[in-house]
Amino acid sequence: MNVFIGGSISFDYLDYTITDELDKYMNGELEIFVGDAYGVDKLVQKYLDKNGYRNVTVYASNGRARNNIGLWKVKAIEVPSDVYGREFYTYKDFAMSTDCNFGFMIWDGKSRGTQANILRLININKGVNVYLPYLRQMKSINDYKDYKKLMEEI
Repeated sequence: MNVFIGGSISFDYLDYTITDELDKYMNGELEIFVGDAYGVDKLVQKYLDKNGYRNVTVYASNGRARNNIGLWKVKAIEVPSDVYGREFYTYKDFAMSTDCNFGFMIWDGKSRGTQANILRLININKGVNVYLPYLRQMKSINDYKDYKKLMEEI
């Protein structure tokens, strides 16, 4: 079993609800897929490394990881040379969504990238736990109906 963990770059710390969820994944020996961005990706990497967790794969566009704190294996996601900006990094998000069994997104309620990951996961029939730190709420999103309800609450 594996999980795609992602979230907004606006965060600079992980609260206890997030670390409790990460502890569950580590205790369950899940394989964790995480990106190489700043914000949530880097914070999750720091927490996993601090806990000595090794069952981690860092996804990086064209294999160049901006962050790989635990020196974990890197899955290189090829991106065409004419792709730039946000779209350049979206390729690795597509790959993590495809490769995972489910997702865990830590969302500020604003990040379009995290929102796109939530939608992508439910569109391919994969559930996603969404944590909204500013509300201190965890939501289980399994279909478009759940997603619409989430959007009404934020």
